[in-house]
Amino acid sequence: MASCNLNDWVKFELTQYGNGVLERYLKEQKEAFGCDARELYKPDSLGHIKLQLHEFMRVFGPSMPITFNNQLIVKNELIFTD
Repeated sequence: MASCNLNDWVKFELTQYGNGVLERYLKEQKEAFGCDARELYKPDSLGHIKLQLHEFMRVFGPSMPITFNNQLIVKNELIFTD
């Protein structure tokens, strides 16, 4: 049996739909708190964003309904990192 911790780091590549979800989230955060957190979600040279699992769930979880037609991340794949 495999396990993970909610503090584990994951990396992923957003789809166009996922980029839209992230943009809406960042806009809401800026309006609510007056700060621009865009730098925290900046992709690396391969297009991957790296977040802790709980942060990924907080940002993208509300946009993942059970009947999910639009993928947020490429291949629906989270890559666990060190």
